[in-house]
Amino acid sequence: MKLKPFLTFLVITLCFVVFLPNTFASGDYKLKVSKGWNLLTSFDTFELERDAKYIFHYFPLLNKYVPGKPDLSEGEKKKLLDEYQSKGVSLADLQNSYLQITTSRWYYFTENKEYNINISSESPNQWKLFQGWNFKSVTESMVGKSMYDFKGDCNITKYYGFDATNQKWIPIEGLDRKFKKDEQGVGFLLKVEKNCKLGEFVEVSPEVPALPN
Repeated sequence: MKLKPFLTFLVITLCFVVFLPNTFASGDYKLKVSKGWNLLTSFDTFELERDAKYIFHYFPLLNKYVPGKPDLSEGEKKKLLDEYQSKGVSLADLQNSYLQITTSRWYYFTENKEYNINISSESPNQWKLFQGWNFKSVTESMVGKSMYDFKGDCNITKYYGFDATNQKWIPIEGLDRKFKKDEQGVGFLLKVEKNCKLGEFVEVSPEVPALPN
């Protein structure tokens, strides 16, 4: 594994989110944040990053939080790189696990506030999830649908939202709860048994009884 591309990638991901073409809805969306920790989108977040006192990313391949603000020192970035290399993680998997516009992360604010941001319109179809916890966020295309509609080949064992007003986790029972319009840009957690992909779930009917002899 080459050091330079990996280190460059870490610097990019820990500083800002890469924007991809044709992935956001036109017009502004009002996103409310609460004093304290908020689990929010990592897409179109310049003002959020500017005003947040602290930011933390979750790296699923290492099962750990990594600070984004204040940023890591060069020595800490090198240590993180060594940790990835020791696990044999490829650059492609590292990119897939973090560089997604639908990834959510932690922001800490010192006051309640409201922001106008663009919301990703990307569908969860083909989202790659990694064994363990995955931090995702609600996109425009998910409104009115549920995780059941996108479960693909994933066995989702745990599903949580975060109540920023009361600063606590909210367990979500079942996968049929529909996403609401005012939840766009808000983060949620999925835990899966193994690496998998989300996608439109198509229910297969049971086999028709065989004809008699």
